[in-house]
Amino acid sequence: MISPSILLPGVSLSLLPFIALVVYFKISRIIHQMGNKIDFFSHKIRYQFFGVLLISPILIGLLFFRKFDILTSIAICGTGLIGFYIAIHDITCSRKCGIYEKGLMWNGTWVFFDSIDSWERTDPFTVSVILKDRSLKHLSFSKEEILNKLEPFLPSE
Repeated sequence: MISPSILLPGVSLSLLPFIALVVYFKISRIIHQMGNKIDFFSHKIRYQFFGVLLISPILIGLLFFRKFDILTSIAICGTGLIGFYIAIHDITCSRKCGIYEKGLMWNGTWVFFDSIDSWERTDPFTVSVILKDRSLKHLSFSKEEILNKLEPFLPSE
């Protein structure tokens, strides 16, 4: 019988490559559905996420050397897995930011133009989009020029 103190971090560490593959294929599928890229937004890659990618396995691996109770071990493994997912998702999406034939990808979120019910420019850097499923997305940009490039692609009211 394998001890939970060995099994839990072992399973968590083995899930990290699976998480990376799931994120990669999910983003690739969405980009494929959006069509060809029309305009690229040079989005700044946040390098702290590379640190999170390195620290997450170390955090989980800590459980091999230090014994905690089961709930603390679950919390540590969960934190490592969630941090890894967030970091790999942001790094993958930051390289794909732009306007596509059928949608927009920005800061890890995507919006298909045909799913937009209405939109409003709330300030020079932000647009609020209400989707047909009544969900609301706020897209904030660092430069006003990016939003000016996006406006012609948004459906007219």
